[in-house]
Amino acid sequence: MVKILFEGVHHIGIAVKNLDEALEIFQGKIGLKLEKITVVEDQKVKSAMLSTEGETKIEL
Repeated sequence: MVKILFEGVHHIGIAVKNLDEALEIFQGKIGLKLEKITVVEDQKVKSAMLSTEGETKIEL
């Protein structure tokens, strides 16, 4: 018998070179909704969290 180790996937992270271009695709063409944009200044990182129709989110 296989023991289930997890109940689902909270989010999937995708590294992109250009966040603005990726948002155009994921929002405009795929139709995901932007939840928030986060900036971590000391790491020079900007990320976006998008919601899907299910519970899993996409982080760019």
